[in-house]
Amino acid sequence: MAEQQTKAPTEVKEVAKFLRSRHAGVRIRDGALDGKRMACFKGKSVVRALLSPGYQKQMGVPKVETEADAIEVLQLLNTFAFYVCVQRKPSGISSSSLKTLHVVPDQGFDPDEYYVWLYEGSQWTTYAGAVLMVIVIFAGALFPIWPSFMHVGVHYISMTAIFFVGFIFIIAVNRLVVHIITSVVAPPGIWIFPRLFADVGFLESFTPLYE
Repeated sequence: MAEQQTKAPTEVKEVAKFLRSRHAGVRIRDGALDGKRMACFKGKSVVRALLSPGYQKQMGVPKVETEADAIEVLQLLNTFAFYVCVQRKPSGISSSSLKTLHVVPDQGFDPDEYYVWLYEGSQWTTYAGAVLMVIVIFAGALFPIWPSFMHVGVHYISMTAIFFVGFIFIIAVNRLVVHIITSVVAPPGIWIFPRLFADVGFLESFTPLYE
């Protein structure tokens, strides 16, 4: 796949970079493809991104004025394996579980279909994370010679983290107990905080209250 992407024209690569950036505003959903978590999106989302003012400001990309132009460009991205068309199905475990993804035989582009990114985009965040990890490990090795006020700060931070993890653990146990009881009394049961372990934001993890 990566070899096909390297053969793509520069302007096609620039389109892929834009769509993978936060500036494109493409809504990303997570799914499981062959047991691996993958980023997927709906065709309509990338069509809107190519018709947005943000794309029009990009340099060195194909001109897109209509939806037909956008679809033509997106089909070109598919030709160079920047993404692949998939079917998105419920996993059957719970409503908050990752959807199962299956690659479809007929590739192409349709705004109503779902696609999985095979292009990872810029890797600078990965490199920055690796550097940060090295710094953290090095700082941890120097912990014995830290000033006393830093020792106190780390102690309070650690205690806060422990209480938070304990709080989440208690919620997880209680929601499981409630689900088991309600599954017997009123099938199919009720999940408290059904999105608690879903790949969403912190506040979204606690909404809705039950399902």
